[in-house]
Amino acid sequence: MVLRYGEPEVVSTPLDPLEDIMSLICGLRSVSYVADILRSKHGVKEKKEIVSSSRLIVTYVDDALGLIAQAFSGPPEVSFLPLYYAILNLSKIYILMAGKRTQLERNRHHGASYPFEKRSRDLLTEQIYLHPKGVLGLFYEVLTHGEPWISKSGRLSMKEVYPFIYPISAEYEQAYGSRSPFQPVDLRVTRKGPDQWQCELELKWPIRFDPRKWRYIQAFRGFRPKQADKLKFVSDIVQARDEREARRYLQSSVRSFMLYSYVDEFGKTRILIPLSRKRLLLPEELPIWLAFFHLSNVVRYRPEFLSVLRDSKSWPMLLALRKHATFRFLVLFWSYVQQTVFGFARSG
Repeated sequence: MVLRYGEPEVVSTPLDPLEDIMSLICGLRSVSYVADILRSKHGVKEKKEIVSSSRLIVTYVDDALGLIAQAFSGPPEVSFLPLYYAILNLSKIYILMAGKRTQLERNRHHGASYPFEKRSRDLLTEQIYLHPKGVLGLFYEVLTHGEPWISKSGRLSMKEVYPFIYPISAEYEQAYGSRSPFQPVDLRVTRKGPDQWQCELELKWPIRFDPRKWRYIQAFRGFRPKQADKLKFVSDIVQARDEREARRYLQSSVRSFMLYSYVDEFGKTRILIPLSRKRLLLPEELPIWLAFFHLSNVVRYRPEFLSVLRDSKSWPMLLALRKHATFRFLVLFWSYVQQTVFGFARSG
């Protein structure tokens, strides 16, 4: 199976997975542990850079965990504000671990803003501004392995965000009567002959789009339909000594950051891809970041609209967002830190 990072690691727990993932992240309060991770997992070699980044990461972890604890100990309707700042701090750690500390110091503002002149009556018609500079742009570049961020400011509608938050897809479908835009897939590297390898993709049930429109799928490049099977697609064949080497050569065909992985009820890791034709690519962390940014501004600056949301069909979805999307962001964060796809399965 091809995943975003290496091999999957599924953790079984009889307790609260949210508490468990926060306990794991607490380990990043150790400067020496963080320094080891920077060296071994992220290839940071310069000693001064490791020391400076490690100290900053410990600070951001402390703030993020404190803000999450604060969010879940108070009223749910105002929890979006501390939860956004927790997510912002964690996104800065992504940037630091990618070796972009000096860029982060030059981009201290959010990278997005809230247009106060627009007065919406529904969550999905709300808009935010995205800006060329700021934490968000750096975060996007880290997530997408260097894909270019926007070059000028522009608006983004929340109807382009909420459908792509997988942890609340059931609530979204219930509230808005629209299918979530995710396609389950199976993605594997297969041997085609001596030292010959190929990436094979199979669309799994339910089929969410017309396979003939395959060219619109952003997660894959250079794949073509497999003969006699309209639900399978294959990459070009590469020459490699073993599967590990083949995976490295096939990376150019798969945008691994667009693979959404989750653990099903049987403890198996599954893959989804977001179905979007927008120029803005959608690594799984991005729509979660944008949703909490928007809601934090609503809490701060538009309490009257927050009251509207509380009386709307979207409120059950937003209540689910608080913990489900926060938990998912923490799992994605930990996966990035360890460069391993983590998942949690219930036990006991």
